[in-house]
Amino acid sequence: MKILLSAKQRGSTNALAPVAQELIRREHDVTIYATGNDSEVAGFGKLSINRANVNEEDCGVLVKGYDTVVVGLSGQSTADGYFLRSAQREGIPSVAVLDQNYHYQDRLGADIKNLPTVIAIMGAECIPKMRLELESTLAEEAIWRSRIVGWTAYDHLGKMKEQFGEDERRSLLERIGTSGYNSLFVYFSQIIHPSADYFKPTNWPAERKEQYFQYELELTRAVLDEAQKLGLSVVVKPHPGEKYEVNFTEKLIRDYKDVKYISAQSCDSKQLMLAADGVIAGRSGCLGEGCLLDRNIGAVLPGLSASEREAFTPVALDAIPYAVSWTEIPGIIKMIARANTDAITHKLLSDKRQTFSVDGKASERVADLIERL
Repeated sequence: MKILLSAKQRGSTNALAPVAQELIRREHDVTIYATGNDSEVAGFGKLSINRANVNEEDCGVLVKGYDTVVVGLSGQSTADGYFLRSAQREGIPSVAVLDQNYHYQDRLGADIKNLPTVIAIMGAECIPKMRLELESTLAEEAIWRSRIVGWTAYDHLGKMKEQFGEDERRSLLERIGTSGYNSLFVYFSQIIHPSADYFKPTNWPAERKEQYFQYELELTRAVLDEAQKLGLSVVVKPHPGEKYEVNFTEKLIRDYKDVKYISAQSCDSKQLMLAADGVIAGRSGCLGEGCLLDRNIGAVLPGLSASEREAFTPVALDAIPYAVSWTEIPGIIKMIARANTDAITHKLLSDKRQTFSVDGKASERVADLIERL
């Protein structure tokens, strides 16, 4: 088959890159258009792409001659939407791959005739959200066209989980100097100073940067206070953005026993989670990765509103335990610690994670849908 594949925003490029790889592996003729900025385009990794800044008229020309058009759902007003509508006008079957369970009006628009032939969705939780956010007739049509495939962007985590065995765990623990620990818990800090290079590209006001810094400082202290009370051995790995003339995380942990600091570059965070007996994180992508790697992981998000928490998929799906107040933090850490030795707690958390899980085959399911068209 001759397939045009295109995505703009990073969520969509992340979701479509594994699909493109699977289609190429199956020897289809795949042309990829990347229409976003450098950061967004990076989601396609090492795939051969065409960089393009296109309008709807351009897309009408570009889709001609293709058997299928595959797009992300970055939005109706982006190139994803342009390619999708152009395919509809040319009578070319289309598949749109969803990457997040919100903003359906922006992603799908308001006109039934502009819906893709098939919508690849992550899970059943997308269906009630469609009904909530879309006009009823449009919602029912979109649901009828939807097929549950899983999280294509995270297929690699399913494979990583399978390939990380006891030898890999032992090697990593030796590398970071924790091989003598009876059990190991990990906390990912984000104490980023307002003047750190990480913040320079942002347009945050100075007050917001300072609030972020103080919040993360207090959060790290709260987590380590509770870990010390429980007698846990903890490794703290900082966010790469913490790089600054003063290492605030390393300075903070000097007040605690059984806490080891490792640098941001010391090891792969996903492998570290696979080696750990329990993981705690705040506003971090590690929450999603830890859940998908099937680790006992808890989120500490005191003071965040429901809309802010929605950005973290396992929290939004109630797939992992999380604290929304400072007083709830000890309970979350105790639960994660208990799951290491208590089979009932471990099973409870494991069962919850099934609402946000991977098997490494979502991209194969999307490719199957495309071939059936």
